[in-house]
Amino acid sequence: MAKSKKTTPKTDDESRLMAQDIGQVDTFVRALEQTYGYGRLLAVCPDLELAAKMRRQIDKFNQAILEADWDGVRVHGQATIKGYQALERAYLAAGFKPIDQRAVIEAVMPNGAVLQIVAEGACHRVIEGDEREVIAIGAEAIGELFHERVKDTIKTAAKFFPGARIETIRNKEWIDDELPF
Repeated sequence: MAKSKKTTPKTDDESRLMAQDIGQVDTFVRALEQTYGYGRLLAVCPDLELAAKMRRQIDKFNQAILEADWDGVRVHGQATIKGYQALERAYLAAGFKPIDQRAVIEAVMPNGAVLQIVAEGACHRVIEGDEREVIAIGAEAIGELFHERVKDTIKTAAKFFPGARIETIRNKEWIDDELPF
């Protein structure tokens, strides 16, 4: 089996173009996830062969990124977009519907589980066939979580950083070393 020659970005322009290709795929996938829910198109795909093929395609795209394979990122990025389009068609053909953004807001938790924020937690039901690890919480429970000190902290931060918003929170390992100065 002949190996294909991989092209790694050599210039800043090539690196920028690779980042744009990755961003294009990321933007496309995020838009689908806003419409259908995080990971749902793949998780409930009724065509098991298509789902397996898509998982392999995602792996190829991710591997190209890890190897900084510019040609691979471009080729596998476009194939990943086409694969997600096929998943969307299969999802809709099976009778599934987009999530109602007024009723369910989804976010990915650090452990990969899906957090669903719903209007009423007691009335919420996971969609049949959805095998994702889903944690649903009602809006009323979220309201209870906001203690007065948390609200005050957010208000204070908003004064100093107007227009700022929290997008992700990550736990990072604390490095306890001496500063070099």
